[in-house]
Amino acid sequence: DVIGRIRSSFNSGDYFEIGSSDSGGFVLGFSGGTEVVNIRTYGDSYFNGGNFGIGTASPSAKLVVKAAISTVYANVAPSVSNSIIAISNTQTSETTNDQAQIQFGVNGGTHNRVGSIGLIAESASNRKAALVFATDDAGTRAEKMRIAGDGNVGIGTASPGYKLDVVEVGGVASARIRSTNANLARLFLSNTVGTWRLYSAAASNSFRIFSDSLNDDTFVIDSSGKVGVGTAVPSQ
Repeated sequence: DVIGRIRSSFNSGDYFEIGSSDSGGFVLGFSGGTEVVNIRTYGDSYFNGGNFGIGTASPSAKLVVKAAISTVYANVAPSVSNSIIAISNTQTSETTNDQAQIQFGVNGGTHNRVGSIGLIAESASNRKAALVFATDDAGTRAEKMRIAGDGNVGIGTASPGYKLDVVEVGGVASARIRSTNANLARLFLSNTVGTWRLYSAAASNSFRIFSDSLNDDTFVIDSSGKVGVGTAVPSQ
């Protein structure tokens, strides 16, 4: 046993130290006289020596994690052993809105911009969990979108009641389906019986409702405002 520190040095400014104190053990690394590695069994640890790789000897970013996982995706959440990274908030007791979050930040010195993606416990009494997205709109860093445990998607609401639920608080709720050229812009409504298409016709600048079972337009509002029911060319 060695009490204190052991140093392995190249010169006076570049060296490693392994040691211990009454608080615990540590590994320190210095480059050019500056401490760049500090790993402790107590307190905070850090690595400032460059890029860090797990599963790779040539990391090209601050953190690169690589693994060869042969198990293919099966439309369900993978097991921990089949995940590249696992982030878990493990509590001794469960509470609604327990969270496991990843926070992103962009700070140029004046403005600290923050966003996050997280998994939220929808209840303390079951396994339901929602994926939530929060962005920074310069006023609040509130949740903007949620994929609930039942698969419903909410934009502007934390309790979506439909597969897509869009809520605008205190304003006009709007959604857009747009083509950037002269192609169709359309919405499909389908069930096991048939499919209806609501679309904006490319060439005629008209609004139409198309029935797949009839293979024809059943309702038309042309560019002049004329309405046709059962005809694709309304006369008035």
